[in-house]
Amino acid sequence: MTALLWLLPLAYLVGSVPTGLWIVRALKGVDLRRYGSGNLGATNAARLIGWRWGIFVILLDAAKGAIGVWLTYGQSLPGSETDPLLAPALGGLAALLGHLYPLFAGFRGGKGVATAAGVTLALTPLSALVALGVFLPVLFVGRFMFLASLSGGVAYGLASLLLFPRGPIASLLAIVLPLTLLLKHRANIARFRRGEESRIGRRIRIEEEKE
Repeated sequence: MTALLWLLPLAYLVGSVPTGLWIVRALKGVDLRRYGSGNLGATNAARLIGWRWGIFVILLDAAKGAIGVWLTYGQSLPGSETDPLLAPALGGLAALLGHLYPLFAGFRGGKGVATAAGVTLALTPLSALVALGVFLPVLFVGRFMFLASLSGGVAYGLASLLLFPRGPIASLLAIVLPLTLLLKHRANIARFRRGEESRIGRRIRIEEEKE
């Protein structure tokens, strides 16, 4: 229990590393928040630096979630005797919180898709693979990242609740994570309904700075 008092803040700090922001700054010398959607996630970063680097950002963001889980694995908490996922789930959520509201980027982060994927792969890998199996076809067919992310989130929730249940903590995550993704993508949904949402693959030139 005592270890969690510093492990959870550490997981938050790991999640707070703004990988997209720093990589775009290193490669292009610009602030990612001033381009495209202004989001710090891999999709917006890829529009400036290309999808090879965008995939690298995705992997790093996913690693943040997995590290948060790993940091707190095996820690003791009241209730962890009956559900060993309790402490690592808190670590993963702390890392996700750091990504959404990063200390190192003015508490304005990404949408949390890749970091949530890292958390779920570390905690409930079978359900995460089901989500990935839905995410990829929706992304390649529709080419809307937000739609693929929400579809994968719903698939994860259903898989965790119906196919691979692993206790109350996993069931809670099956509800919390998809709802978090839905809340973070409200602007995308609004733009999609107006016919203004961009598909993946659109590049942004440096001179196309956000208003």
